[in-house]
Amino acid sequence: MVIQLTRTALIEDSAAILLATDDVSEALAEAAGAHAAFLQFGALRSADDAFALPYLDRYRLHWDTYKTKREDVGFRSAPLATKTEAESVLAAALGWLAHRAADRWLPAASEEAELCRDAYLFRARYAKPDAKLDAAALVELFEVLKQRYFIEMHTFKPDSDDIEGWFDALYAGMQAWDAYMGRFAKAVAEPDADGERRHVLEENFYRADDAIVALANTLRSGGTATAEEREAALAAEPVSRYGQALRAAVGSLQQANAFFARRVDELTLEASN
Repeated sequence: MVIQLTRTALIEDSAAILLATDDVSEALAEAAGAHAAFLQFGALRSADDAFALPYLDRYRLHWDTYKTKREDVGFRSAPLATKTEAESVLAAALGWLAHRAADRWLPAASEEAELCRDAYLFRARYAKPDAKLDAAALVELFEVLKQRYFIEMHTFKPDSDDIEGWFDALYAGMQAWDAYMGRFAKAVAEPDADGERRHVLEENFYRADDAIVALANTLRSGGTATAEEREAALAAEPVSRYGQALRAAVGSLQQANAFFARRVDELTLEASN
């Protein structure tokens, strides 16, 4: 399974806004900050399986107990930080809430549409304006990132009852990853003008000047915003579909924060996007 960059970006942006919230709980700030890599694991779960709610409920009632149980969770994010299983799972639960918003607000009609969107977003967020991008160089970069990822995966938990099948599945997954990243690098370096027109521009997919998108970009790059500026950005109606999804994701994370502090009930959280 290859996770869309669009979902990765949405999770990252919504977490940045949550962390800037004045009344964010210590537990959620720790999960979304020090354990940010685990946020992305939320996108591995189905958007329909209500993954986050049981954990949010369990941890908010007994957080002081759960946060002290130091356990090896099989993955170390960069920068390295000591974790408990609860902190890591709580981060994944928050990521799932943003992933759910992406599922509801940013459905793609095809794999081609997903690829065009991801490539456009990569250029908009991570490439310098007018930069000359090379597909082969990008493939090399992605390979290095993959290798670093596996180095950080210091513990595997294979299926001991079917070890050969487990290795076959791992190999197949890596082959699929490499094939997709090759296609993605080509889409980034050599944009399909017609595909971009149909899947990005005509669908009004992304606008950097949407107030909430601009806020996320500022916070993600290390900038700050006053409470008034954050409230104004959240109140402004986004024009782009990404901006609408981001506002829904932020709303869900803020409701999760309120739920953790016992200010809203489970029904309110469930209905948050």
